Amino acid sequence: MPDMAGNFLENTTLTFQFFDPTVIPAKNIVINELMPSPKAELDLPNVEFIVLYYLGDYPIRLGGLSWATSKSEVLLPDQWVYPGEYLSLAPESQGEEMNKFGRTILLDNWPTLLNSGDQLTLKDDHRNVIDQLKCPPSNW
Repeated sequence: MPDMAGNFLENTTLTFQFFDPTVIPAKNIVINELMPSPKAELDLPNVEFIVLYYLGDYPIRLGGLSWATSKSEVLLPDQWVYPGEYLSLAPESQGEEMNKFGRTILLDNWPTLLNSGDQLTLKDDHRNVIDQLKCPPSNW
């Protein structure tokens, strides 16, 4: 088959790799930081939030992943995350304060982090655990 100039493609082999951006192995995204009990006097936003870190080698999509505490769960929106990227999750009502601290996904149905201790879980769309953190009761 010729191109528009009449040139023919001679015996050519192209090699490529395909990665499914929705397949996320366990521990490829980790719960890197959390703020369960914000305080106004800190140099951090006075907002409850978590920070995820992506350790994988190729871009992925978050659509279908769920973020949960021991009391509630929310689905993450379909957004791309790139290797080595940090990504904050926070309540939608706190977007203005969080956006100045880097890329943040704002969730309208935020699962509140319990100060008395909690289990935090990130799962894929097949309910497989990607990362999990058990936080003991403390004074945060």
